[in-house]
Amino acid sequence: MGDTAVSDKNWRKTGNTLKVPNERYVFEDDTTETGYVMYYPLGRLHKNLYIVLQQDYNQNQYYVINPKSGTIYDMPGKPHQYGNYILVIEDEHTDSPVYIELWEIKRKSITKVKSRSLAECGLFTIMRSYFKDKYSYIEHVGENGNEYFKLKLTD
Repeated sequence: MGDTAVSDKNWRKTGNTLKVPNERYVFEDDTTETGYVMYYPLGRLHKNLYIVLQQDYNQNQYYVINPKSGTIYDMPGKPHQYGNYILVIEDEHTDSPVYIELWEIKRKSITKVKSRSLAECGLFTIMRSYFKDKYSYIEHVGENGNEYFKLKLTD
């Protein structure tokens, strides 16, 4: 896997409240049965991009937050950094297609480069993945055990 989030000692959850370090963004847990959602700080990517995990009863959602630009990026899976790229593979959950996204980190923002369905490639249970030289390499569970797939994501 690529670089995962680096922990930030100054970023902690207090009670049911999670504040991004500049305190511009605040996430509040809802522990009621009907609105249940929890937020967790996962750390930082690329100097100042903060990752928040949102969990509810059915799925995980990830947010990459750039406090300097004031932008929140919605990610369907846990982001992993590979140089100036972020690779995201959707977390598996009920009734959702599995897809892959590649984002590029630029000076003041990140931009989605490509989004592709993995179901059309016959990939469902992903074990590991990484990104190198325009390609994502994916290990998945196939009919005959673990199989490997190479998918071009950039031009």
